[in-house]
Amino acid sequence: MMMSVNSMLPFIIIYIMGVMSIADGNVTASSLLHSGVSYHHAVVGQEVLLSCLVSNLGNFSLIWKKVDKKRQENLILAVNSDKVTKDERVGVVHTPGGEVFGLEIVNVTKDDEGMFLCEINTDPVETSFHLLTVREIAESGLSRQDSEDLELTDCCKARNISMTCNHICSSKTIIGSSHESCSADYADLMDCMVDGRDHMPCCMDAGIPEACTPMCRGEIQIQTDHIKTMFSCSEYAQPILACVSAGKKTLPSKPGTFSAEALSDSSILVKWRQAKNSQHITENYKINVTFVRSLSPIFSVSLTREEGFTPEPSNSVVYKLPKDKEEFIFTDLRIFSLYEVSMWAENINGGKSLQTYRAKVITHIQGETSGSDLSAPNFHLPDIRSCCILNNVSNTRCLDTFCDPLHVANISGDDLLTCSPWDREMFQCVADGKDHTPCCSERRVPPLCQELCSGNEVNITFEYLSCLAYMSDISSCMLESYKLLPSNPVNFRISNIHSDFAVLHWDRPEELGETVIDYVVRVHQLTLAESDYEEEIPQLQQHKQTIKDHAHNPFVLENLDGDSSYEVIVEAVNAYGVGEPSTGIVFRTMSNAIQDLLEKLPTYDPLSCCLKSGINPECAPLCSYNATISMVISLSHTCQEDFSKLIRCSAGGRDHLPCCARRGISSSCLPLCQAVHQASTGSDFWKCLPQIGEIFTCFEEGVLQLPPPVRDFKAVSVGDGVVTLSWGLDPSHDELQFDQFEVFYKKMEEGEVPATVINANKQVNTTVPIIKISGLEVGRLYSFYVASKNQKGSSLPSSIVSLNVSAAAWQGRAISGASSPPHILSLDDKAPTDL
Repeated sequence: MMMSVNSMLPFIIIYIMGVMSIADGNVTASSLLHSGVSYHHAVVGQEVLLSCLVSNLGNFSLIWKKVDKKRQENLILAVNSDKVTKDERVGVVHTPGGEVFGLEIVNVTKDDEGMFLCEINTDPVETSFHLLTVREIAESGLSRQDSEDLELTDCCKARNISMTCNHICSSKTIIGSSHESCSADYADLMDCMVDGRDHMPCCMDAGIPEACTPMCRGEIQIQTDHIKTMFSCSEYAQPILACVSAGKKTLPSKPGTFSAEALSDSSILVKWRQAKNSQHITENYKINVTFVRSLSPIFSVSLTREEGFTPEPSNSVVYKLPKDKEEFIFTDLRIFSLYEVSMWAENINGGKSLQTYRAKVITHIQGETSGSDLSAPNFHLPDIRSCCILNNVSNTRCLDTFCDPLHVANISGDDLLTCSPWDREMFQCVADGKDHTPCCSERRVPPLCQELCSGNEVNITFEYLSCLAYMSDISSCMLESYKLLPSNPVNFRISNIHSDFAVLHWDRPEELGETVIDYVVRVHQLTLAESDYEEEIPQLQQHKQTIKDHAHNPFVLENLDGDSSYEVIVEAVNAYGVGEPSTGIVFRTMSNAIQDLLEKLPTYDPLSCCLKSGINPECAPLCSYNATISMVISLSHTCQEDFSKLIRCSAGGRDHLPCCARRGISSSCLPLCQAVHQASTGSDFWKCLPQIGEIFTCFEEGVLQLPPPVRDFKAVSVGDGVVTLSWGLDPSHDELQFDQFEVFYKKMEEGEVPATVINANKQVNTTVPIIKISGLEVGRLYSFYVASKNQKGSSLPSSIVSLNVSAAAWQGRAISGASSPPHILSLDDKAPTDL
């Protein structure tokens, strides 16, 4: 509701004073810390809080407005901390001196839906946009598409998708657009779309190209500036979404809370939960148990030597279990061995859910067991919530997060900004009058974030957003003072150190060990320059720490870098939080000899080809499979005449057509996959730019798998009806296994031009670079070419040898091949002066 001019006069004066401060030269570096659009969702009857974060407001004014489309004007709701509107449901949440200005609306209605503006009256005006969507509780009247979009939105909200990426949670935008700025959230976004179901069979039946089918399993390659990511699936969005929509009615969803834990030296316990909303579809479960390798029971931080060790072949067994099961124990397994376990659900027709993650489990050393005789602790927490209420913390969301010690570890960035008006009160209450700084320091919490542990007054600014990564440690320190958490795990040790994994062992804590649910492993990768790693670890934690949750003893620490140093610690977890850390172990992984060998092998280099072909030196950066789109655009004018050379060199003489066809390259662009660049037919770099990423992916994969073309193809001897051909080999023929050489030839009819030789109708094969072909018609013109072949595909054709097969016509010297024509080129007509 708008106020009268008289009643708004004080706020107008405030606004004008802010503007006048600019004219007077009193310029303050005031700015909004969150620009762009924030997306908010509410249900009718609920409350919603829109937060505007500002730095150094100074003498400027912050104004909340609501866009009124009917009146085509913006309604002023609040100025600074003063409410302007007479709507009793609207209020301002702000702490004097704080940086957050919140607009709170209680008892939300559908009329509240729309765009809200947070403005600072700088010159020019700074604005952040806040889009509020409101839905009714009853959803029975929604269309199927609206209902599915609503499920998608709810899933995104449950996954804590950032505000700036919430707009992607719609069937209209989730496929086909570039979402590079949301790459951190995109795995969760795609998980929400496929809902744990495997839609791949439907997508394949629908003809979705290989480049886009990963979407049908919730996998996606984010489009970046890298040239190989340049491919759009937008034209396939509708069939993919149709498969997803159909699959939600017929396919079971992925089993939930899947876990696998070793019980003894020969048994593994697997647990899961039935997926919600798909119990009626699920017919059975299948669990894949794969033996990976046996391990050595030698504890040492030095490298594991395996003289005399004979690798055993990996093998898998798939178990079928009824749908009413939620756990199963696998027995008769090998002692102290590494296994991989995963599972999925199936319907009556064999349709599947997605597989769970592959859990790596190690059976115990002979005679050991898990010792999982848990007993729930019976402790009483301080009444932090009442303390917060007494200190005027009124927001329900803040009472449920900051004012509950068990939820502090799960605080999000939105929570931190929303609740910042009560930051001092909340942190004083949750600290319970104690200084937890020594504990936080021991857990390597950065100095700035240690202020949250002190129990003193803290004014939350945007800088504290970096502390979210340490909220678990801060929460544990507060809970530790209540004597609720277990002590450190004891007898921490390590075995089986390899180039990419090691095995950790420990015993449960001496204090409250019976309450332990699982463990957390923290891994720090050390640099070679860190001789005194104890002093460097606080900095390392910010940049190189990896946290492994839900760990069990023994634990396989995987995905390590070869020939690298690490420090690891382990912490016990119970119902209240994470306990004290163990002593640290520092170790170094083995060198990955196989990877080192691979790196020394010569590989195809498109750059050297480009330079030999006479490409403009300025265009040389484009001769790489790691070129960027921005580089292509910036050099487009300079390199216009060199794109043909770029394509030929990037193809490396290989035939990439099968790969391109699998990846859905359009027919007009397919010739590029055979190194044919011809603008007149549409086979042009620029016209095919939207698909160039998949083409270059085929190029890069092909030069590693496909055989290279032959060199110096020639006829070394010609007789009546017989010819002997030979050719040279590319050095990489020794690296890439090839099966054979295929020699194609054709008798040329009178008046026929050599341009049609690629349609040769005769073929002979050989495994050596020389062949004698007989039975030819004496005195007739023949054309020949050769291609390399292996199980992955073939090279492009060699040069063409054309000759008269007769002893009389041969002049006693070798006849070298001439360059072959483009493979789509044919001669339609010829005249004395033109073709």
